Order: sequence, then structure tokens, then C-alpha cells
Amino acid sequence: LDSAFNRKPLSSRVAIVAAGPLANLLFAVLVYWLVFIMGVPSLQPIIGAVESGAAADRAGLQQSDILLSAEGKSIDTWQDWVELIHNKADQELAVTVERDGQVIALTIKPDKTEQGIGRIGAAVDSTHYSVIGALNRSIEQVWWFSTATLKSLAGMVTGSVSSDNLAG
Repeated sequence: LDSAFNRKPLSSRVAIVAAGPLANLLFAVLVYWLVFIMGVPSLQPIIGAVESGAAADRAGLQQSDILLSAEGKSIDTWQDWVELIHNKADQELAVTVERDGQVIALTIKPDKTEQGIGRIGAAVDSTHYSVIGALNRSIEQVWWFSTATLKSLAGMVTGSVSSDNLAG
């Protein structure tokens, strides 16, 4: 029984107990690092890629075009754009984009899929990080989530955060 946990020196017990959470944090950094290396989709309405021959290509959309408006309505997020396109299958849309500092008016007619939704063949712009940049960003992300979790738990202990916020 000399090798039992409770008979180990304090430094060994601390190392054993800390190893699990530390491994979880390192694994989280690794996963985020991989995500940031592969690229993170932007929420901004910026064209990342255009499929050759698709509706976006036929209309003249190009990579890095910034979507400003469609049908006179402002496009603030990529999700706004996706919802509009999905709901306007086979309908012509007046679209305004910014390209190289110039405002350009285009007309696009989303193709209709078998499911009856509009599709133009354009992808959202992605942010790609270098190896070191991705590492820095992943550490920031893990730090943010860890501190937010600890603050929430502390808030529940002190009563400033309701335990109704627990989910999962």
C-alpha cells in the first residue's frame, strides 16, 4: 500500500490531480489551433469563392466583393444574404457590391435547387491564420472560455448569477 495515492508526497498528488484539467486545456488549444489553421468562416457579407458557371459567376460576383444591399435592403451579415438567396429562387435580384473601392450594381438570379431553395454558388470569405497566429488565437479562445466559466461559477456561488443559466 506504499504506492497508494494518499501515501504519495504532496507534490506528486498535486501533479496527478492537476494533470487531468491541464490535459483538457491543452487538448482544447490543439482543437482550436486546427480550426484556425483550416479557416474560420466570416460573419461579414464578403464573397470568398465563386463557383464557375453558377448564378454568382454569371451575375459577375467576384471573390472579395463586399455585399452592400439587395432589393434596396442593407445586407449586414452573411446570414442575411443566405436567407435572401434561399427565398428568391428563380427571381432576379438587384444587388449592390463594393469591389476595390467602387460600388457596382449587379443583377443575380438564384438557381432553384431540387428542394426549391435558391442557390448562387458563392461561399463566405474565411479567415485563415498562420501556424503561430492560430496558436495565439487558440490560446486566447481557451483563456476566454475558461475565465467566462470560472466567472459564471463564482457568480453562482455569490448569487449574482442564477443557477438557471446552467445547461447541457
